[in-house]
Amino acid sequence: MKEASRNLGMLFVINITIAMCFNMGVALLPLYLNELGASVPEIAFTMFLAGLTSTILMIISGAISNVLGFRIVIAMSLLMLALSGPPLAMCKRWEEAMIWISMLIGSMGAFLPPRMLLIAEFSSPSKMGAIYGAMNISWPLGGLIGPLLGGLIADVFGWKWVFYLVSITATACIPLSLMLNNGNYQRGTRKGSQNKRNLGGLLPNLMLYALAHILISLARGMLDPILPIYLQEKFNSSKTQIGAFFSVGFGLSSMIVQVPSGLIGDKYGHKRAMLAFASLTPLLSIAWPHVNDLLLLTLLGMCVNGLYSGTWSPSITYIIKMTPRNARNLAVVLRQTCIRLGFTIGPIAAGWLWDTFGPAITFYGSAAFFAAALVLMVPLTNDNSESSR
Repeated sequence: MKEASRNLGMLFVINITIAMCFNMGVALLPLYLNELGASVPEIAFTMFLAGLTSTILMIISGAISNVLGFRIVIAMSLLMLALSGPPLAMCKRWEEAMIWISMLIGSMGAFLPPRMLLIAEFSSPSKMGAIYGAMNISWPLGGLIGPLLGGLIADVFGWKWVFYLVSITATACIPLSLMLNNGNYQRGTRKGSQNKRNLGGLLPNLMLYALAHILISLARGMLDPILPIYLQEKFNSSKTQIGAFFSVGFGLSSMIVQVPSGLIGDKYGHKRAMLAFASLTPLLSIAWPHVNDLLLLTLLGMCVNGLYSGTWSPSITYIIKMTPRNARNLAVVLRQTCIRLGFTIGPIAAGWLWDTFGPAITFYGSAAFFAAALVLMVPLTNDNSESSR
């Protein structure tokens, strides 16, 4: 128990620190690219390439985590994040930034699979949803501080200091990551009744799960490249104001729902929790272009993102519990790859809709994908928490 608490505590510290510096750089990347001369479609294409890189690195990371060890892969992802900062600080044209933005965003793709597996390794099955929820607080806490800090630094000191700080922070976390314990996952202790479960029999359910996660991530991923430009054009917002919008609208809202969503999943079933949180996202997303007050739009952003991020803990706990222990790494890679794929396609879809039909249709498109994901979640197999009631 003490070893588990120690590892989860260190991972939480690493996660919140990296989430802060990652969000500090990534949340405002569309503005950075725009100032380097990129149009909305060019920004979308850059984010698409970065998402594709992240997806590929996520698959590789999941495959090698149980070979090299969780801590080594996490340390490698942090090194990648650190190395992306200085070159971004020196870019003069948006084309020069593409490879380094791919490296920056790709580092998080490499970080997530070993993180997910490490949490599962040190969590008890009955409390796994709550533990994932508690650990997931690190992302919105970082998201609460990062965008606001990044916008403020960019306004006062310039973009280069944002990326230098990202690099310094990531470097500082590398020694701590090497102190993590890999647990029993790599020592062959993979016995238990779960291993007798027929993975082939779970395939139809995994397909529905995978498609739902691609679509819901696509819907959410459409918002990232367009919202900074949308806020700047519609409300004439400064970088600090846009950073505050992301900090409150996305960071605070995600933080509020993490522990409750995990507890709800543990008590009522993780499929049921996913459906509950995803159910209002299509309707609320339709309202984006009709809100003409920045404060009200921030509250709307809190609702949409809060409901979306409320699916995080039930989603990962669901797939972990529904999969044999010796296939956990495959399940985590499947989930994260589908999410990353959605966030990869999302910017391209958003850029095309924005350029062809305008901002309003872009938000309606996001709402449509949220609705399609919800439909695919309905026929998912009930998880153990539900079936036992």
